[in-house]
Amino acid sequence: MKTTGNVKEVKDLKNVHPFYKGSEFYFTSSNKKVRQSIVVKKINGQLVKFTLHLLDKEEAEDITPSLLNQLQTIKF
Repeated sequence: MKTTGNVKEVKDLKNVHPFYKGSEFYFTSSNKKVRQSIVVKKINGQLVKFTLHLLDKEEAEDITPSLLNQLQTIKF
């Protein structure tokens, strides 16, 4: 993630997509082209790591919420 940009831990989850809420931790980094995120969530008692590589462009504004909605449906 450091090669993409400064790595930041996101702690204020009030104004984020519901997928990120309740995560154990959420790190992000970005530059003019891409945004990378690592999210660890507990799903049915199991820790699951999600690594997301998304374009940091206007086109991704429609795709990203749909992707996150799909990830919320994962069950074990």
